[in-house]
Amino acid sequence: MILSSNYKECLTHLVEKKHQDKPLDLFHYNTSQCHFQIPFNDILFFETISGTRQIALVSKNKRIQFTGRLQDIEAMDDRLFRSHRSYLVNINKIEQIDKVNNEIILHNQLTCLISRRKIKALRNLL
Repeated sequence: MILSSNYKECLTHLVEKKHQDKPLDLFHYNTSQCHFQIPFNDILFFETISGTRQIALVSKNKRIQFTGRLQDIEAMDDRLFRSHRSYLVNINKIEQIDKVNNEIILHNQLTCLISRRKIKALRNLL
């Protein structure tokens, strides 16, 4: 019994240490008007807001609006895919591609549009 409790403690310690040593993968955005950072794993997608120069970052638990251009954000990380002229998607968060409705289904059943021409390129990435 003593051996198994020591073994359990050792495993718990190793798991905790692994999580402590792992650096946080943050997405940084900096302009003269705003600055924010968010764990990349939390990002679901970016979308343009119609009629403005605003972009909305949609994450697991919040939505951040800021002024910017999707093409600038797209160039910042290879894990972001331009699915439509108004959307930039985190490819790690895609759960399903709906070809009938031309939509990408993400975590929490959120959806964003995908151009018919981009479906094949996205399937090759996944």
